[in-house]
Amino acid sequence: MEYDRDLFDEPTITAMTAGFRRLAQLVVMQPDRPVGRLDLLGEERQRILADHNSTRRQWPGAGWIHECFEERAREAPGAEALRCEGQPLSYAELNRRANRLAHRLRRLGAGPDVLVGVSMERSADLVVSLLAVLKAGAAYVPLDSGYPRARLEYMLADAGVPILLTQRRLLAGLPPAETTTICVDELAGSLAGEPDDNPAWRWTGRTWPTSSTPPVRPARPRAS
Repeated sequence: MEYDRDLFDEPTITAMTAGFRRLAQLVVMQPDRPVGRLDLLGEERQRILADHNSTRRQWPGAGWIHECFEERAREAPGAEALRCEGQPLSYAELNRRANRLAHRLRRLGAGPDVLVGVSMERSADLVVSLLAVLKAGAAYVPLDSGYPRARLEYMLADAGVPILLTQRRLLAGLPPAETTTICVDELAGSLAGEPDDNPAWRWTGRTWPTSSTPPVRPARPRAS
């Protein structure tokens, strides 16, 4: 086997030689078998397909992403969770802000099988909003404010979101929709009266906690 040492190292050529030798042996042993059906990997099959792909890991703690965040907030409440425009926000404060918004969303009907639209610029308010939607038990629909107005209008109608979270400076660019629109950047005062504890419930896919009433999702509008 002749090769350019600037392009290949010895282990690579050794592996190529072993592969070619195995191919030659299989062709001689099974001359009527199509090359595509020959077992060229042999003992390497287990290593390549199984051993190298054995990436299963035991995930510690809670299974829901917002519960993992809540656990971190309990363990290190004063640790910096994020920094936006030079302003840090601790895990405890971020969790409290998300909890207050989550309780407000729950009172507005957010919960399982409910989609909440989120059209916001990158900011601390965006992180608070995404966490709050998950804590409320709902799912969020990201709506890029840079999209054409017609596309945003279609997405809102197609998803049938009953609640839309946005920022005041983006409000004018959003199409009119039959939703409860909330400017998160203006909520600081009104959310002060909301509970700041973690929403105490878990959706099992079958029943709600006895202390809660499932929200009724409004009829989904049809896009024309």
